[in-house]
Amino acid sequence: MDKILPTLEIVLPLFLIILLGYILRQVKLLPESFAHQSSRLLFFVILPLVFVEDLWKADLSQGYPLGLFLSLLLGLTVAGLVAWLLSKLMQVQPHLVPSFVHSSIRSNFFYVGYSLLRMMFSDLPSTVSISFLVIMTLFNISISIIYPRKEKSQNPAKQAWSILKAILTNPLNMGLMLGLLLNLLNIPQPKLAQSTLSMITAMSSPLALLSIGVAFNLQVQKSYLKLALVSAAVKLIAAPLIGMGIGMLFGLSSQELLLIFIIFGTPTALNTFAIDREMGKGEDFVATAILISTILSMLTLTLFVFAFLNLGQL
Repeated sequence: MDKILPTLEIVLPLFLIILLGYILRQVKLLPESFAHQSSRLLFFVILPLVFVEDLWKADLSQGYPLGLFLSLLLGLTVAGLVAWLLSKLMQVQPHLVPSFVHSSIRSNFFYVGYSLLRMMFSDLPSTVSISFLVIMTLFNISISIIYPRKEKSQNPAKQAWSILKAILTNPLNMGLMLGLLLNLLNIPQPKLAQSTLSMITAMSSPLALLSIGVAFNLQVQKSYLKLALVSAAVKLIAAPLIGMGIGMLFGLSSQELLLIFIIFGTPTALNTFAIDREMGKGEDFVATAILISTILSMLTLTLFVFAFLNLGQL
């Protein structure tokens, strides 16, 4: 029981900042447009620089564990299949199946997950940034599998190129690749660059969490509540357990298992709504799923972190 306070000290600040963002919007100290503007700033500038900083100074001599890559790949695949099977067992309306599966596997690991890791560790290993690159690439590929093509005659080669182009031109991926390049070329990090990057990247976690709170919508579509609860159960419980179970089979370290938990166990990503609005037909359900998973993640993240602390893995 002596681990309860350390657990709350890790998890609670994240949700208090999210709550602060929500309150500031309600009292009109921050406009609703702040969420969109801050998200663009994070996506195009701050988070890419975070990964440049992390990978530029990282020790890459150990390489990247194959078991970790396979755990992410197989974990995402199995979690997606579980969500799809549940949609069939629950006889989910066909037009909602892609939205249900996507909401059940796409994590808010950049905003919530990265902030949580920053609360746990002062210096993150290079495997964190590279794993984010891996899982983001897998998420981009999964979108083309989950959502049916609107144009049945689309050339598979063109579709593959569009996916590859989206991956290569993603600002987060570009930041990761630039950081890797600077590291591999052994370019020293000047003191000026180090100080500037540190000041900019220090904004990432609080700004990301504030933007979630400002964007938060407490309106729930009651007709989708049961389905959203099942989606949240897959997202917050089944997916991380599946990922960590596969990781144990590959003999991953406790720190690598924690990383898998963070990637799979954070709530449904906010951009799931934008993606579904563009490619699917279940945006109202997705909005409800995001709300429910974010609220319930306060409990599940606390329990998982508490378990890691009690097992002496943190």
